[in-house]
Amino acid sequence: FLSAPVIARNRVVGVINVQHRMPHRHTGAEMELLTTVGEQVGCLLVVARMSPDLIEQANHVELVTSHGHIARPDEALSETAGG
Repeated sequence: FLSAPVIARNRVVGVINVQHRMPHRHTGAEMELLTTVGEQVGCLLVVARMSPDLIEQANHVELVTSHGHIARPDEALSETAGG
């Protein structure tokens, strides 16, 4: 069988295993593919864990904008600087 790590933020967070019913010698391309899949799954795990925080931040920005408070930070800074 063939195994590849699932890496998220430079940490091994899991393993992907591939197994055959019959004896099989894995090619370099198969090993490379499974390694790439492990890296991609790790990236997706990072994004999935970040999503709730990003949604909360987006909701906060929307709330601030909808109430008119610093809807355009560049204008607020310009006015504060006297420009």
